[in-house]
Amino acid sequence: MRRCALDATSARLDDPARWRLRRSRVRLLRVTLTGPAAEITLNGGGRKAIEVARWASRRGHPTQIAREDLLWGLLADASSESVRILRRGQVDLGRLWADLRRWHQSA
Repeated sequence: MRRCALDATSARLDDPARWRLRRSRVRLLRVTLTGPAAEITLNGGGRKAIEVARWASRRGHPTQIAREDLLWGLLADASSESVRILRRGQVDLGRLWADLRRWHQSA
């Protein structure tokens, strides 16, 4: 099926342009990521990471969220599983934040 869709449309299923982030009009805290292959309702941590990434992207390049913006969103919650994994891997979070700030200032 995936191969047929790719051949018919010349578009990849993981193409970011084919995915949309939507907020429910009824349940304002419900955010859903919808694409050609799935619909994913984000939990609180995922929603926060995406919302921070959207905020960060508007600061430099408003058209699309870059991977650096998403990293900013993941790091914004110091109690998240992502941050715990980075700490266990002995990543210097202070340096990572400094590098992200420099990247945003240059964007």
